[in-house]
Amino acid sequence: MNIRPPRIHGITAAVATSVLLTPVLAAAAPASTVPGRGGADPGKIMAALTRDAGVPGTAWGVDSATGRVTVVLDSTVTGAKLKRVKAAVAEHGSAVRIEHVAGTLRPLTAGGESIYAAGGVRCTLGFNVKRGSDYFFLTAGHCAKGVTAWYADPELTKLLGTTSSFSFPGDDYGVVKSKYASTPDDLQGGVRVGDRYQDIVGAGRVPVGQTVTHVGQVSGVQTGRIRGYGFTVNYQQGAVHDLILTDICSKEGDSGGPLFLGDLAIGLASGGVGHCNSSGRATYFQPVDEVLQREGVTIY
Repeated sequence: MNIRPPRIHGITAAVATSVLLTPVLAAAAPASTVPGRGGADPGKIMAALTRDAGVPGTAWGVDSATGRVTVVLDSTVTGAKLKRVKAAVAEHGSAVRIEHVAGTLRPLTAGGESIYAAGGVRCTLGFNVKRGSDYFFLTAGHCAKGVTAWYADPELTKLLGTTSSFSFPGDDYGVVKSKYASTPDDLQGGVRVGDRYQDIVGAGRVPVGQTVTHVGQVSGVQTGRIRGYGFTVNYQQGAVHDLILTDICSKEGDSGGPLFLGDLAIGLASGGVGHCNSSGRATYFQPVDEVLQREGVTIY
């Protein structure tokens, strides 16, 4: 368990359970900022795909280099599901392309170490936040769904806090209220990066192409590029929208793990198919700034 001794409530952002995906997508940007091929509106195309092709095992977003929408299909999209997706894509001609990836697109609450819950759930603490005099931490929503209490150990003897709220599917974040009522000594949240700690003092977004860092208990400290914003991923449990796509290596066991640049919080690990091959690496993240706005919490 990654615990920073100076903190009264003893929580430092670390790394553990995950969801992972590995489609090979070109760098993307929000649909509203990218002109479509032949004048097509990427936003309208993706809305149509949500209506007509929203089957589990699919994901889509905009390739910022071409303005085309890329639709990713995992290995479970076959038969009638594949026929349905292809028919929906065909309606948009060359403005949309299909890409097949090996593996299954899914959230997985297993592997790694950091925060634990009943039923063998092991996930990752992302960032520390507060609301007024109350202190919380963030993790993945698919981890928090159905979980009441979180612990620092697999034996479930060291209580960290209880789930305050979560959103999954739709979004993928969970907010856990710390059991400690007193103000932490360290007023800045931190992420453990190998043998050092990185203070986190705010949240936001960085340009497409920017190099960022992700910490995972299984994959370790990884760096990669932001490839796009505004991606939709269709898990078996439902669709998650407006995710960040990166080319970072991430494996099963990294869910909820922090994505950041210096002292800026960017995202929480959500999904992928989980491999670190030289090509085809991709991990999706829930934007942190969206969580702060919706939940009324701030990074400390």
